[in-house]
Amino acid sequence: MVSTPGQSPDNALTRSSHYYNTHLDQVVKLYESISFDEVHRNILDLLPEPPAAVLDIGAGSGRDAAALCVRGYVVTAVEPAKMLREEAARLHRELPIEWIEDSLPLLRRMGNRQFDLILISAVWMHLTKSTRRSAVHRLGRLLKPGGRVVVTFREGPADPIRAFSPVRLGEVLADSQSAGIQVIRQVEDPDRLERGKSQWTTVVLEKPL
Repeated sequence: MVSTPGQSPDNALTRSSHYYNTHLDQVVKLYESISFDEVHRNILDLLPEPPAAVLDIGAGSGRDAAALCVRGYVVTAVEPAKMLREEAARLHRELPIEWIEDSLPLLRRMGNRQFDLILISAVWMHLTKSTRRSAVHRLGRLLKPGGRVVVTFREGPADPIRAFSPVRLGEVLADSQSAGIQVIRQVEDPDRLERGKSQWTTVVLEKPL
């Protein structure tokens, strides 16, 4: 997560989780107001065939995890904010989603598990620049050969309230190359939730066979 001088990533994670927990109703309503298909329309053709194993990191309200589960995927959803995670599990309790408290860059509870698809939507801004490279390498280890990572991040200024730090596309591409993961698609989009003038970028990475 983002940190300011003298602040550790763990403190930033606590600050970020606090924001989402204390704005729970607002956050859930906002996230659930738009469909998975609309948010991810630029990468739907790159999804693996069900019942592939999917890891949704920073699952938020569970919108994406639920949509993927309905499609027939085996879904593990990671969300560090306790109240948000519990509300997401309640909202989608009829679906067999595995809910786990964990966070990047280490994802300690994932161990040596591997996935066909990893979805990281609106999470990358929460990582410090110093931890993003280690996060990419961790993602590479969590991917099966031929597996893909979909990373969607905001290109914009820092936001200390939500613990966002600036992200640049070039940085993401360089970190991916260092981890041996290939970029197979990159797309820029306006904010589909119409939050100001934020620009969003989606990068799809693939682990070589």
